[in-house]
Order: sequence, then structure tokens, then C-alpha cells
Amino acid sequence: MATQLYLQEIKGKWDLLGVAQSGITPTTTGLTLAGNWCHAPRHSRTFMYISNAAAGVVTVNLIAQKRDDAGVLNDESFAITNGTARIVGPFRDTMVDKDGHVHITYTNGDVACKVSVFQIGAD
Repeated sequence: MATQLYLQEIKGKWDLLGVAQSGITPTTTGLTLAGNWCHAPRHSRTFMYISNAAAGVVTVNLIAQKRDDAGVLNDESFAITNGTARIVGPFRDTMVDKDGHVHITYTNGDVACKVSVFQIGAD
């Protein structure tokens, strides 16, 4: 069964001198071989981070939930070479189901591959 990835929010902050400070300390989790899903209320500001410490190349598959303008379900796939990290996104509208969820599967992954999902700005 696919498990949920929890959305982490990246917000801007101001220090006492009025200088912008932004960013977060990311939390990652090992991918779930059965897949993951995440709630993406602002999918156009939502990104996925993948760090591959697995033995080989891991393919991340975003599963289309809606048909595109040509009437086709177009999944998106990204190959992540072992020993590398990648950020993908933002998520397209066609990747989000009626409940606001993005569905993710993996090829050749294991728990050594760490993943997380981020949204820029508040809801």
C-alpha cells in the first residue's frame, strides 16, 4: 500500500534587521516500494526532492490522474543516478487527482533512496 509523504512548507522570514531569511531543514524518508502519495493543495508550487543512495538508477514516476489537452494520460518519469540528488516539479495539474493528491511510484528503488515533498509559500 502506498504511504503518504507529508508536505513541508518553505516560508520566507525576516530577521531583526529586516533582512530576508528563508529556507528549512528538510526532512526526508525512505521511499516506499509500493509507492507514495502526497497532498498538494498548491501543486504549481510543489516540488519533490529525491536523493538516491541506492545501488543503481532509480526511476521516479508521477502517475497522471487527468487527461491532457490531447486526451492522453501522460505520466512523468525521472531517472536519478545512484549517488546523486534531484529536485523535480512543480507538479502539473494533470498529476493531481480530485482529492488533491499526487501519486508516485518507483522503479528499482529501495529505502536507501530518500524522498520529500516541498511547497513554496503558505496555502
